[in-house]
Amino acid sequence: MNAGSSNLLQDAGGLYGLLLTLVFLAFIWVALLSLTRDLWRIVFLYETRRAPTLGIGSAIAIGVYILAGLTLGAKHYAAMMFAVVALGPWLLVKSVSVYAWFRDGPEVRQAALEIRSIEAARMRETLPRADQKLPWRGYLFDVERAIRRGRYEPPPI
Repeated sequence: MNAGSSNLLQDAGGLYGLLLTLVFLAFIWVALLSLTRDLWRIVFLYETRRAPTLGIGSAIAIGVYILAGLTLGAKHYAAMMFAVVALGPWLLVKSVSVYAWFRDGPEVRQAALEIRSIEAARMRETLPRADQKLPWRGYLFDVERAIRRGRYEPPPI
């Protein structure tokens, strides 16, 4: 064998290392977004949709912890807890949003869409469509705004 030639195992190892690095970077990116963007939303989810937040959140925490334990080994409990804290909020916000989307009726979705249309026009964002399959990012906030707008009574003059 020449010193300059590489064998298949070395090439596969390099590709595996590259793939592992890309997966690790994607995990760090999701963890960063989850901790900075979604962690604070858990309080809002708990206040507005208590039962699904507790149920889905518990299932996600247990599932991610078990999956991390199977992947990393039980000795690495700090890494297992990091996986729960890093992925849990992101998965919880997405799951509760999808649950609420399918649980809410068309009139609630329409009211939330009207609120989002006003905000999107003001912020120059793209409008969500009424016929889309999954909720937009701020769907739960828009539903709560629509509910509060419906309850609002102006003070007597």
